[in-house]
Amino acid sequence: MTSNTLVLHHYSDKSDFQWDAGQMCGDIPGRKPGGLWLSDDSKQEGWLSVCRHVFEDAKLRYQYQHECVVALDRILWLQTRAAMERFNSNYGAVDKPEACLHIDWGRVKDDYGGILIIPFHPSLSKQKPFYDWYRFDCASGCIWDRACLVRVTSGIKTKFPWDVPE
Repeated sequence: MTSNTLVLHHYSDKSDFQWDAGQMCGDIPGRKPGGLWLSDDSKQEGWLSVCRHVFEDAKLRYQYQHECVVALDRILWLQTRAAMERFNSNYGAVDKPEACLHIDWGRVKDDYGGILIIPFHPSLSKQKPFYDWYRFDCASGCIWDRACLVRVTSGIKTKFPWDVPE
């Protein structure tokens, strides 16, 4: 891989990958962008780890792992607290009743082809006003511009680490 790409994983209930609504999550206005959700499983903060500790039923639904090579040229990659604070300042608006920051995902999508939150910073969600980064669940991202995908492999049946005796 070149330095302007990154290998991430998409988990699905389908073995064949298709860029269609069946593989995508829809927008949740202010809360979560719609698109293809990807996980960074290179450390213990990716989707597999979250499934093990939080979403017990996910391993039953999302049994296929697709390797996705992502071009980073049009991706907003938030790697630090300072970058996340700038993002909040540029794209967020405080919802007064909830004292929670809501993101204008339409504006983000106009400016970028996707977003990565790697590494994951769950402690930032506890501060107000701050966007609730728990919605990203783990070290992950979402892409909505198909041109950001360089290559995707067909899904392989996931071997969940907790299914193997230690």
